[in-house]
Amino acid sequence: KNTKLKQINLKKIKHDPNFLSTIKILNSNKIPYWACHGTLLGIIRDKKLIEWDHDIDIAVWSFQVKKEKIKKLMEKENFKIRPGYLIKDDLVSFDKSGGRVVDINFYELLKSNNKITKAFVRFRVPKNNLMKLLDALSLSKKYQGKYKFLINLFFPLKTFFFGIKNFLIKNNFFYKEIGYSEPYSYIGKTQTIKFKGLKIKIPIKPEKYLNHLYGKNWRIPKKNFIWYKDAKSIISIDQT
Repeated sequence: KNTKLKQINLKKIKHDPNFLSTIKILNSNKIPYWACHGTLLGIIRDKKLIEWDHDIDIAVWSFQVKKEKIKKLMEKENFKIRPGYLIKDDLVSFDKSGGRVVDINFYELLKSNNKITKAFVRFRVPKNNLMKLLDALSLSKKYQGKYKFLINLFFPLKTFFFGIKNFLIKNNFFYKEIGYSEPYSYIGKTQTIKFKGLKIKIPIKPEKYLNHLYGKNWRIPKKNFIWYKDAKSIISIDQT
């Protein structure tokens, strides 16, 4: 009886459908995870998902959860892997109509003198401005960044630009590798909170984590934020 009441109440809450589905998948399969990056920022700062953020950010430990397991669980619920996101980096990105993109980040542990000190997740980002433009054009339908009104006009050619981008990715011309490095003490343990009726796991020290990731002004919304340019904890691969 109580379970039914919870389900009914949850349906009345306007969660992003893909966010709701992802959290349900992770919780029901007892996958260790935490909300991270922009999703955590919205939960802590705004008490809601950031309106202009196009994706859901979830983190897991690479040594606890395999990409293939996440892939199978998400595909079972009709999520599809976005092309190019199951190769070299620590991210698998999923798409499903009706909601935001879902990014699952696979964090690695970094040790110093045999002691765990930091966590690291690597990403691939466009190498130069030409690749950045191509990336924007390949996402023209949902693109919300700088010059979005101009970029959105190229939506009819999205598939063409996406094809070029995918070709360059496969031939290692498109990306360079960078990543987030964070103190293990901030995210090594998680806590469960209720977010608009939904049980969700977040880092044990969310505010310290956000301060480290976004800087001391993390409480001030920044619509034109570019994570690989503006985030404070970004490092290059050779710094790990």
